[in-house]
Amino acid sequence: MGTATDAPRPNDQFVDRVLAAGARVLVGRTQVTAASIVANATNRLNYAEHDNWDGGRDIWRLSLGIPVELYTDLEDRREELERQVHDAVNTTLQAWSSSISFTVLIAPALDDDPDWRTKVNQALAGEGITNQGRVRSDNIAARQHDGLLFRSMPEIQLYDALKRTSLPFAPLPVFLRGGVSYSRVEPDFVIIKNGLVMIVEVDGDLYHTETPAAAHARLKFITDEGAKLERIAAAECDTPAKATEAVARIIQTMDKLRRAG
Repeated sequence: MGTATDAPRPNDQFVDRVLAAGARVLVGRTQVTAASIVANATNRLNYAEHDNWDGGRDIWRLSLGIPVELYTDLEDRREELERQVHDAVNTTLQAWSSSISFTVLIAPALDDDPDWRTKVNQALAGEGITNQGRVRSDNIAARQHDGLLFRSMPEIQLYDALKRTSLPFAPLPVFLRGGVSYSRVEPDFVIIKNGLVMIVEVDGDLYHTETPAAAHARLKFITDEGAKLERIAAAECDTPAKATEAVARIIQTMDKLRRAG
């Protein structure tokens, strides 16, 4: 068995390329929860051991840190998700390096907030808790911003652009329909203007792989009640400037719909 000084650490750029390929393999396998973890987690490599079998291989532990809230939501699936990431990442590694392999550990991310004690006590008192429902779906919201959860940077850019307007809106709200055909969905955004309710869905990046037809079916119980549906591409809101332009177009569309009655 080797020691940490025996094994050269894999290059950071190489590791990032392996993770990128692994994440896309996971998306292709529709294992998008695991893909979202790989894409959004803080990662760290630690040398584990040297395996002399089959010519010898250095084994590194890949630790993926995710927000504590998400870790507790996914804890019952942790081993399954670790296996999915391990398989996808090592499938990529084996094609490009015969001398290293990764083990995978999903863990709560370390918190360097100096006010963590205050915030924990506030949470215990029921203060400062996001009212987002964190629907337990494969497409998890793994990014934190402004005390809320998001799936991708384009969503965050759109959120910031909407916040610069005077419109009431909700990011990733949870909608429920009871009765015989119970439904629970989490649209990307819901915006209200002059009595008009519009659902805005962000399409076309790693975290938004749903087809328009599937999204239409998923949200039908809301649109059947009169809510409008607008879809925008992730590439249209992946910078502050483009997000501002996207919001302006959404507002124009809402105004036209309102005038049309």
